[in-house]
Amino acid sequence: MSHIMTDNDDFNNVFKAVLSENNAQEVFKRLEDLESRRFVLESRWIWELIQNARGPVGSQLSLAIEIELNDDWLHFRHNGALFHDREIAHLILHGSTKTDPRDIGRFGTGFIATHLLSRIVHVKGQLKKHVS
Repeated sequence: MSHIMTDNDDFNNVFKAVLSENNAQEVFKRLEDLESRRFVLESRWIWELIQNARGPVGSQLSLAIEIELNDDWLHFRHNGALFHDREIAHLILHGSTKTDPRDIGRFGTGFIATHLLSRIVHVKGQLKKHVS
């Protein structure tokens, strides 16, 4: 079955591309800002990882964290609440799904601080499917 591109399809493709470009530009600006303030922020990454592991208010009773330094790798593991697909997407692309004022990390700017350690960060784990 062939698909004929319509004006709507063209616009939707352009719209998606521009959204991706804008997000990339915003992330790049934040990385430049972090780098310019490296001296002040370089120890912040560990707190950002703990904060993300902790999750939203009321999501868990206890938290166990394991940090392993192996050659050139830092592994950070936790038993915190599973990320929903939207949460992990916001974590990677920047932003936040947290709306409760009691939540720390609701501004979605912290995880990017891990890029002070390395420009390449691997995120791996189990996802909890988001139900809308």
